[in-house]
Amino acid sequence: MVRGQLDEAVKVLQRAARLNKVNLTPDLDIAALIYGTYQRHTSNSISGTQKTPVLTEKPPVDFKSCMRCGRLNSFSDVSCSCSKNTELGLEDGFGAWWAAPVALFRTKIIRHMTIVLLIVWLLQGVVYLGLPLSSSAFSSPFLYMALLGLAELPAYTLTAPITKKLGRKMVNFLYVPELFPTTLRPWGSTVCTLAAYVGFSIPPFITDYAGANATWLPAAVFGSCGVLGGVLVFLLPETNGRVLPDTVADLRERLEEERLLKKSRWKRGVFGNILSNTRGALKSSISSSSGEGTTESLPRGCDNRAFSP
Repeated sequence: MVRGQLDEAVKVLQRAARLNKVNLTPDLDIAALIYGTYQRHTSNSISGTQKTPVLTEKPPVDFKSCMRCGRLNSFSDVSCSCSKNTELGLEDGFGAWWAAPVALFRTKIIRHMTIVLLIVWLLQGVVYLGLPLSSSAFSSPFLYMALLGLAELPAYTLTAPITKKLGRKMVNFLYVPELFPTTLRPWGSTVCTLAAYVGFSIPPFITDYAGANATWLPAAVFGSCGVLGGVLVFLLPETNGRVLPDTVADLRERLEEERLLKKSRWKRGVFGNILSNTRGALKSSISSSSGEGTTESLPRGCDNRAFSP
């Protein structure tokens, strides 16, 4: 786009959508989006020997793209034709310079996620740096470091298939950007990284001071931190197979839909088991009572076979 090769830019984005198996809706015209973006950020005529870039099918220039649905609208339109409200406020970090970091703690949903992620990343930093520093407590530090290197191999080779099947919570570097909405994603990733850096500063004090009196204490502390961080991750929602939220309102709507879906599944499961057990008990009681009634109505010493044709 910088060099004016707009047709090439359109082909690259279309190829990326095809490789990622994304079906582009007719409302989201990549050619119109690229052309309009180029026209807004460059002048209409390019000086020098360069030629003015022209698309094969040049769309109208007067348009804007909705931040929520991606639909192209005329600049004369007051709002997007989609039913959702397109206004972004303080809960999405828009406004004063301090609005973005404060937005991480403004709403209940984002505040819960931010606090849990800060603790998880802090513990992750403690474990990640604490394990190499604990090598001096073992008989062979060289063997210890070699085993740590071997432990890294599954993290680089099995991450993709595992996260696809079991979820994204196992890899924080992929999970955090998908968890925060687009409006708060940069700040959310930044504060989590900062928490990890704070965690990096804690292990030396544990290994040098606490480990001097009790050699088993550093390993116990680092192991407990890993277990606690793994448990806290289950307090966060899953992002595997979900559409990334653009705003806090989108995240709130998605989590509410998932909560109602889980609640309905739980009710169907519980009441389904109760109904099936009740039906089974009724059938068995009816069959047993009918059998007893038939036996009592027959004369003594006779059975059903005596009256069969």
